[in-house]
Amino acid sequence: MQRMLVVIIQQQELVITVVDTQAPTIGQAGGNATIECTATPSFTPPTASDACNGATVNLLGTTTSTTGCTSVITRTWDATDACGNHSATRTQVITVVDTQAPTIGQAGGNATIECTATPEFTPPTASDACNGATVNNLGTTTSNSGCTHILTRTWDATDACGNHSATRTQVITVVDTTPPTIGQAG
Repeated sequence: MQRMLVVIIQQQELVITVVDTQAPTIGQAGGNATIECTATPSFTPPTASDACNGATVNLLGTTTSTTGCTSVITRTWDATDACGNHSATRTQVITVVDTQAPTIGQAGGNATIECTATPEFTPPTASDACNGATVNNLGTTTSNSGCTHILTRTWDATDACGNHSATRTQVITVVDTTPPTIGQAG
């Protein structure tokens, strides 16, 4: 925008042209932050001012880059005044991570079975707020005490980022309470 100032000095005309070539001043955007994947990124744009005729803050764009389980979201702004002068750019970076373990439910209830029955284990279920969970069978241990066998199976859950849940176990006790059968004497 150009403004003209006309001053007449002793019958001579003096023309002064006022031109705005200075960029507006732009403040800082919000601080960079790291958030969990369950949170919503919240950006704080900068403010701007101009000595001549006001400034408008412009969102130039948002980019997202992902490496493994980390996403980096970068938002960029600048400011312009009414004469089209642009300020420097300002950015805010929000890093999204997954450090929370998945949630794991309870395994099946403990049980006591006869030695003739087949042990049946019921694994827990698991979920993850960010990217799904897998239940892992960590193994079954057996201990014996006389005629009693104790089978203990253990599970945990992992998410795609390698976070592990607590472990869950189910114990099945195998007993022999059935008397033997005997045939007829001869």
